[in-house]
Amino acid sequence: MLSLIAAVSAQPDPAMPFDVTQVLQFGLLGLIFLCLVFRRFIVPEWTLKAQEERTQAEKEDLAKRLEETREQLEKLQSVFQDQMIPALTRATEINARYTDELQKARYVSGTKPE
Repeated sequence: MLSLIAAVSAQPDPAMPFDVTQVLQFGLLGLIFLCLVFRRFIVPEWTLKAQEERTQAEKEDLAKRLEETREQLEKLQSVFQDQMIPALTRATEINARYTDELQKARYVSGTKPE
């Protein structure tokens, strides 16, 4: 009996200011209130609208970033085609001419190519 009185008269834990049993004593309404507060199972409309707005903003941001990335890719491709490919072609031609001249110089000097 003393343990029952001690349990009933015990003060709630000060670290936990909210006790679920305080709300559940109201039955179904208390359960619905808890679902609304913790946004589980029953979600208020304003929460859904806020989430939809965040999702829409995120989609717009991702679409903008995708467009910027595509523009950068197009610029890089045009630079590669306009500058890099001709430079590599010229370098290959110069290398081929240099190799030919080296072979001619070795032939004229009488040394055997390796």
